[in-house]
Order: sequence, then C-alpha cells, then structure tokens
Amino acid sequence: MYEIKWTKRANDKYIQTLNFWIEHNKSAEYSEKIKRETRRVLSLIKLNYNLGKKVELNNEKVFQIFVLRKFRIYYQVKEKLIIIIAFWSNSQIKE
Repeated sequence: MYEIKWTKRANDKYIQTLNFWIEHNKSAEYSEKIKRETRRVLSLIKLNYNLGKKVELNNEKVFQIFVLRKFRIYYQVKEKLIIIIAFWSNSQIKE
C-alpha cells in the first residue's frame, strides 16, 4: 500500500480552506464534511492511485481527484509514496 505525504503548501491550503468554511458558516460542520470526504478519497487512492485523472499542472504530469465536487486534490506518485501537491477549491481554478 502507498503512503500519503502532504507538501507544506498543500497542507497549508487545506487548513486555510477548512478555516474559511468554519468562519464563513459560523460552524465546523461543513469543514468536518470536507475532512471526512478528503480522508475517504485519500484512502481510495492509497489502494489505487490511478483513480485520479492524469492532468498537467505547472508543466508537470500529475493526478487530479475531486472531493465533494467543489475541491480538487493534485498528487504525484513516486515509488510507494503519494505526494499531495495541491488542494484547491474549484473557484480558484481558471480553465
């Protein structure tokens, strides 16, 4: 099985997103939902990292997977390590 490691930048953005929703909603309920779904998605890609779609991010080939249809996790796979390189809200992404 693969191990998951977050980059500092991705983890900071994840925490920032959770805090935004706590402040915005005046409740931790939605942030807890994001955390639960993120854990679920990460447990699935630990078993099969190919669940994510191959995309290009900053001129690198990476995988992308959705969390609650509002957020995306971008990750790379190196040997037995899945590296989370970005956690983005879809509102941040200009396609």
